[in-house]
Amino acid sequence: MSKPKIDIEAYASALPAEALRYVRELEHENLNLHELVGRLEAEKGLSQAIVTDASKQFHDLERQLARERERRDLFESQLERQLTRLSGLYVAAQRLNDARDRSEVLGVISEVIVNLVGSEEFGVFELTPGHDVLTLLSSMGIEAPRFRAVSLDSGSIGRVVQSGQTYVGEGGASSIAQDEDGLTACFPLKVPGRVMGAVAIFGLLPQKLALEPFDREIFELLGTQAARALLLTESASHRKAGGALDA
Repeated sequence: MSKPKIDIEAYASALPAEALRYVRELEHENLNLHELVGRLEAEKGLSQAIVTDASKQFHDLERQLARERERRDLFESQLERQLTRLSGLYVAAQRLNDARDRSEVLGVISEVIVNLVGSEEFGVFELTPGHDVLTLLSSMGIEAPRFRAVSLDSGSIGRVVQSGQTYVGEGGASSIAQDEDGLTACFPLKVPGRVMGAVAIFGLLPQKLALEPFDREIFELLGTQAARALLLTESASHRKAGGALDA
């Protein structure tokens, strides 16, 4: 049952003037209090919205900072890896320049392919001047008899030697992206005016998903430096053989 509503006007008319004034003041203060409570509630809602928005911005900034840290760490890791590979390539170039026999040259080529390129399936081929067949000088992880002699007239290895251009398989030359010859990549060994042979890569290590732009630079440098070293050691061996015959 609801309480009966008080008629303020009727009640006030029965009060003395001083009491009436007091009642009016109370009524006015009551209205002011209601307005103040309304403003406070509105401000509270606004404050909560501001806090919520600030919290969202803070978490967004935290996530952005975490992504930036990840990118920075990845960049630093890649940079360190590239510097390590550059250092290894420089050492390899020095060793090729200082090589005195072909076995040493072939050893350096193998180390570069394994440690810097990331492959344990490859072959190093040489082209004898005046012939149309490539001879396998050294290999790792492949069926050597199958590649003992490779004709220039067929297959990607022959085409690389004929054109003097590097071949890289589709899709970045991952270990599963091979051509009809099973090749992942192949680059020529060449000196000015002559292609001496080629290095054929038939697969990559499991942890290496694909060849990278830096690998192409390795192919370019190794293709010229190793070819030069092979040519020099070949000439040296011929000079030694000639000296032995003269003796």
